[in-house]
Amino acid sequence: ILPERIILSIKILSAIVLIFIILNFVSCSEDPSSIGSPFVKRDLINLDSLDSFKDTFPQFSYTYKHIIPLGYSSNLLLGKKDNNVATMLLNFNIIVPDSVKTDLLNNALTVSSATVQLYKSYNYGDSTAHLDYTAHSINTPWTSTSFTIDSLPNLLYDAADVSSNRTAPGDTLYQFNLSTDLALKWLNIYANSQTPDNGIVVIPQSTGRIVGFYALTSSTSVDIPFLVVVLNKTGGYQNDTLKFSTTSDLSVITGNPPQNQTENIFVQSSVELESRIQFDLSKVPLHAIINYAELQLTIDTTQSVFGSTYSDQLTANFITDSTHIDSLSNNSVTLNRVGSLYTGNITSYVQNWLSTKINEGIQIRSGAYDTGLELWALKGSNASDPSKRPRLKIIYTNKK
Repeated sequence: ILPERIILSIKILSAIVLIFIILNFVSCSEDPSSIGSPFVKRDLINLDSLDSFKDTFPQFSYTYKHIIPLGYSSNLLLGKKDNNVATMLLNFNIIVPDSVKTDLLNNALTVSSATVQLYKSYNYGDSTAHLDYTAHSINTPWTSTSFTIDSLPNLLYDAADVSSNRTAPGDTLYQFNLSTDLALKWLNIYANSQTPDNGIVVIPQSTGRIVGFYALTSSTSVDIPFLVVVLNKTGGYQNDTLKFSTTSDLSVITGNPPQNQTENIFVQSSVELESRIQFDLSKVPLHAIINYAELQLTIDTTQSVFGSTYSDQLTANFITDSTHIDSLSNNSVTLNRVGSLYTGNITSYVQNWLSTKINEGIQIRSGAYDTGLELWALKGSNASDPSKRPRLKIIYTNKK
């Protein structure tokens, strides 16, 4: 909320500046009316304010989908809820000691078990709903830095499910057995210096819930996905255990804005849904100096959905070119929530729009746009209650 004390403070400051100017010219001239007074009158400034609600700025807003790779996310998501379907891709870093490599080349090893371990970090939806899935060997290369939901239809994988005994024995550890034949195949690929394998795709089968797991990141070395392989050597060692972390992992998530929503705009992490808001600033004087500008957005809690842990912040960037989805300003603004409002200081944005005479509006996205699946429903420009529409409050100075 824009405090009235800001206006009062600026008025007091302006008065002090004017008094200083007047006293300065009185001290420099015996006839202030002939020199000082006209100068002061000519440069008197006026402090004023505008409010897009009270002063009825025209505005528009809409939601769009911005597809991004999630390879740098700290979460792996798996499951189905509403129109969101989260699929995982995992590729393990298969490197073995030279002694094991020699045994593999001599066909002296068998795999007695292979287990994929995942550590839960997040829940979205009904936490009691059963999570079921299948796993399939991937036949085409992929990279976590470029693979997106648009890439999924082109991903080739075997129809056979190579997972079994899918369990969640504790609150955090989820695991499933992987085909021992597939695990041995991966080990032999490494031993024979062949083209690396492409890992597995894990596809959800049950609905009502999406679970998040810790992903491989530059700052995370524990609780990341692991493949645990138990080896036996003919006439030699038994139950030798090797543990491999992922070398690449990511999620891809389908999703669209909720249907039949005429009043709200939406922001959602990971999918990723963003919204654009634009105000008509024609009521702001051309040469005004913007002292303060605040953006306010009202949340619709009945349509918003949040996971077990999340950052309740939104991010604003002013758009530099509306024809290119990634053409944004470098200085983002955090919108923090107080009650039902997300607010942020966008003074520099408004001043830029006036100075350049280019106003392409503002992009609103999740503060943690590649983590979780939080869905914010915000009142848009068509909200039936005008006081809940996106609101821009401006304090500016201008010559009288």
